Amino acid sequence: MSKNRVPENETQDEKDKRKECEALNTFSSKKERMAWARLHEKMTKILTTLEPIEEEMRELQVKRVEILDMIQDLRTTMIASCVHPMHMLVHNDDHILCKFCESKFSVPNKKVTVNGIKGI
Repeated sequence: MSKNRVPENETQDEKDKRKECEALNTFSSKKERMAWARLHEKMTKILTTLEPIEEEMRELQVKRVEILDMIQDLRTTMIASCVHPMHMLVHNDDHILCKFCESKFSVPNKKVTVNGIKGI
């Protein structure tokens, strides 16, 4: 491992900061710094093997978004012309809800007969 070069045209403030960093860096032994450098190099190689996989993932994500857009376009068309199929209807107390298009339909009032008197 070579020593860092002193940059040309270095200001006094930059020089002080560099010296502080060098002092902190030399706190560890040379063997420890070299071992860490080898580990860093190994990690860098592993990361380069990851890049093609991430590229494939980005390509698949683009394809996924295209398919989701097609689904959304089709769903928009289907909502506009929804026929409220029986398996999509849910009966609530005061209305019927189409789970597909989320339309609410009022339930017609039932005429109730109590003791021979017709009511609403």
